[in-house]
Amino acid sequence: MGRHAPPMLTMKQQIGKRRSAALKFGLTGLLCGGIILPAPTLAQARVGSARSQPVVRTFPVGSTPSVVLMNTSLRGNVSVQAWARREIQLAMTVASSSAHVDIRFFNDVLTVKVQRRRATSLDAVDLEVKVPVDCAIEASTIGGKIRVHGVRGHMKLSTMEGDIELVDISSPNIDAMSVTTGRIVFSGNLHERGTYTFYSGAGTIEIAVPAQSSFTLDASTHEGRIEAEGLHLQTRTHTPSHLQGIAETGSALLKLRTHSGRIRVRHR
Repeated sequence: MGRHAPPMLTMKQQIGKRRSAALKFGLTGLLCGGIILPAPTLAQARVGSARSQPVVRTFPVGSTPSVVLMNTSLRGNVSVQAWARREIQLAMTVASSSAHVDIRFFNDVLTVKVQRRRATSLDAVDLEVKVPVDCAIEASTIGGKIRVHGVRGHMKLSTMEGDIELVDISSPNIDAMSVTTGRIVFSGNLHERGTYTFYSGAGTIEIAVPAQSSFTLDASTHEGRIEAEGLHLQTRTHTPSHLQGIAETGSALLKLRTHSGRIRVRHR
């Protein structure tokens, strides 16, 4: 198959490597906040003492929409829902006394950064976004959940300890990571030659795909277990900690990794 899984790292190495990647991702976004954009492309929402204050913004988009959502409030969630309009709608729910939200829109790209004023702040802001079905998504949280429904664009999702839930998805490329204990759930279609990479340190990874899906499965865990329910695989490697095989012609790559979590793959 030409695709071989690298040797598993220790839990400390896995968490350190993933934490560094997540922090680098977050810091890159924060540093971008220093860029000065033309006035029409910049909008800032500074939410003060009022609690649960809704903020809604709508942005018309062209042929290549994308969103970048960085929620650094400790328990803030990110939810993305596909709809039929050629618009991106952002709704923010503030559940704390103070928060700073930076909103930028330029060249069909909406960037939203929720920033904590203090390292120990418990500020929480939930982001709910409606997007065209072909929208690309890049999202990160600290302890909050990331949920995406009905989207067909590329995705890069990262959370330190929250869950990632992907429902009715048909994306050609997904990279989803929960660094520590978060659960990852995927239900959708796999594209021919698509690449799907899922990692959770200690959480469960659950994958549900239609029967007759064509993919190469490469699943590894260090201390967890792997379940492949009802799959007819041309198996090359099958041990308690590693399952590698081909379903149908093996056109898509499904790469699943945990340290101590459970991996479960089944038909819908």
